[in-house]
Amino acid sequence: MKRRLIQNFIFLLGITLIFIISLLTFQGPAPVKIEDSSKEFSAYRALDHLNVIADKPRSMGTEAHEMVMNYIVSYMDEMGLETSIQPASVIVDRRSLRAASVYNIIGILRGTQNSKAIMIVSHYDSTPHTLGAADDGSGVSAMLETIRTIKELGSFKNDIIFLFTDGEESGLYGARAFVDENKLAKEVGLLLNLEARGSSGPAYTYEVSPNNGWIMSEFFKAVRYPIASSLAYEVYRLMPNSSDFTIFKDAGLSGFNVAFLDDFVNYHSMNDTPETISLRSLQHSGSYAVDIIKHFGNQELIDPKTPDLLYFNVIGRWVVRFPQSMSLYLIILSSVLFAIVFVLGLKRKRVTVPKSLLGILIFMISLAVAVGSIWLLNKGVLNKYAIYSSYYSSNFYNALYYLVAYMAISLAVFSFIYALVYKKVGILNLLFGILFINLIALIAAFIYIPTAIYVSLIPLFFISFALLFVILFNLSLKHKRMLFLFVNLIVLLPVIGFYLPMVKVLFVTFSLELPIAGIALWIILLGLLMIPLRVFFDVNRWALTLIALIVGMIALVGAHLKSDFNEQQPLQSNIIYALNHESKSALWVSSVLKPDAWNKQFFEENTIGPLTEIFPLASRERLKNKTNFVAFEKPVITIISDAIKKDGLRKVKFNLKSMIGAENFQLYIHKTARLTFFEINGKTVTDKSFYTAPFNDYYIMDYFGWQKSGVDFSLECNVDLPIELLVFEKKLGLPAELDFMPMPVSVIPQTGYESYLSLVKSKFVF
Repeated sequence: MKRRLIQNFIFLLGITLIFIISLLTFQGPAPVKIEDSSKEFSAYRALDHLNVIADKPRSMGTEAHEMVMNYIVSYMDEMGLETSIQPASVIVDRRSLRAASVYNIIGILRGTQNSKAIMIVSHYDSTPHTLGAADDGSGVSAMLETIRTIKELGSFKNDIIFLFTDGEESGLYGARAFVDENKLAKEVGLLLNLEARGSSGPAYTYEVSPNNGWIMSEFFKAVRYPIASSLAYEVYRLMPNSSDFTIFKDAGLSGFNVAFLDDFVNYHSMNDTPETISLRSLQHSGSYAVDIIKHFGNQELIDPKTPDLLYFNVIGRWVVRFPQSMSLYLIILSSVLFAIVFVLGLKRKRVTVPKSLLGILIFMISLAVAVGSIWLLNKGVLNKYAIYSSYYSSNFYNALYYLVAYMAISLAVFSFIYALVYKKVGILNLLFGILFINLIALIAAFIYIPTAIYVSLIPLFFISFALLFVILFNLSLKHKRMLFLFVNLIVLLPVIGFYLPMVKVLFVTFSLELPIAGIALWIILLGLLMIPLRVFFDVNRWALTLIALIVGMIALVGAHLKSDFNEQQPLQSNIIYALNHESKSALWVSSVLKPDAWNKQFFEENTIGPLTEIFPLASRERLKNKTNFVAFEKPVITIISDAIKKDGLRKVKFNLKSMIGAENFQLYIHKTARLTFFEINGKTVTDKSFYTAPFNDYYIMDYFGWQKSGVDFSLECNVDLPIELLVFEKKLGLPAELDFMPMPVSVIPQTGYESYLSLVKSKFVF
């Protein structure tokens, strides 16, 4: 009995160590110190750049944006690169028009005999109200340190282009301008885009261009610390996100998109500071850039566009990869292996058909009950802690506490159900039931998401192989127990090594907005751990359920204790000062309908309703309260020309200039103008839907990066009625003339372009 307990302990300890190793090795490399970094990328050197870049928010049109642009140009000049700025006006002409003025920064390190160029990309703008240390100061600073490192390594055959795009945060405008207007775009043979969606964690290669067989094969030869998954792109497609890489990929360029994801709560927040960024993450991003340049810099960059690879990490940075063309053969092999093992199990009377079918039913019930329990619990959490909804994906600073809590509680539910049935059904019958579900999922994945088949393929193949060994040699917990446990321990190494980091990635990605995505994958992993569960039951039938429940409760208490805001966990508050020049009135406005501890000073008396006092088409409910009118200077419209053409249409050219230094604006043109032609800074709107299907009574345009010289417009329209324009200026910050308590250190502006700003409406008729 004592020997059996020791064997159980060693086996469960081994499983625990695999769990720990899987998480600890899923990270970037240690940062290289400055004194060791003459020919190595150093996160500490990059941090020196980052402290300058992320000193102030640098959204388009701000002084900080221009300062960072000059800093990048100055450094590349100092390093001897061919440096240039690409100014451009960009329009995205759809029914709802968007446009911007951008300034891309380009540095070229010439090669000795260029075939195609390698391009490293990041964007230097930030969203309003964020220092943008990670997004994307990390990419910018990594690129600057990469330039120094590469210069130390000597010359390469291929040109190396360093592209710092502008306007990524407001609409990927810089990338659009580069692809559409810059001749260098045709010279790019391979690109790497450096991004961030959090402030820590491994730099994840989460997106790659299609037909990537050759570039991914070379990628894994090049990169020392690869963290990559072809499943990640399928997850990314479900998210309402895009990056500059989207534009490059759509233009047919080949390359990789890299980002780190952990501490997502800091994304687009004033908490995204150089102090909160992980130096491991910064080192990892830079290592990708240096490694790719070193490997591809002397290669002929004629991408053959071979079929996609499937790839994934197993235990840290160890990568498994194979061509997608092998998928069908691997599915057939795994299916045949599973069938052979099951038939052999029937012949040896280790399993039965009825009980294996019952195993399928039990797992489906367990999955439904566990996921349903977490869904209900999470709904209760979001109802109790309304503050969470103000953050992206309801991701508050204590999100990892909820990950632990939800994993533990779902484990308690799962283990309780299986503790009830395992003796009557049999552990192998239960395991075969789960593997059969994996087989069905594998076939479905092959049909619908072939790049993700390995999610089911890994456990089906490895566990079926282990069961073949177990049944052939008659291994069990009663016969040759130590060998039985050893075989299962070895086989579960790749299964846990793949699944566990993915559970965390899914939870970090979707957080409390959709925690069941990660929890569902966690329950699948628990089902595959049927042998360890059985060993735990052997120690004590109810111990695992009780321990998991206690851990879950402790984690929930921990989450509660960290659910308040403070200097380290600042509250994100939403407030807008909205002014209407026509009515000489003003309002305090918030998109969050319940006042918080800071902005309640603006809403002692309030109403809730659409902001129709400002926007004629408003429908979304807002919190509103009247306040004092501040006499902002109106924007200036200068008519350049106004004439009637031979075809009877009126053609007007005018310049629109802000007198309050607004960074962005919206323009509404009443549909009575009946536009037939519209031009912005010399760029013509060609999308017919803009002209034929205005929104209700208006043609609408958003403009980002409003320059001091203003924006030039040209339009052709109906001559019968005057042109009516509504201009909505957006100036970051609140009027200093008004008396209010400023934000304490424990409060920061809510993320995005609709927070902590002055919104000024003006009407023009001419």
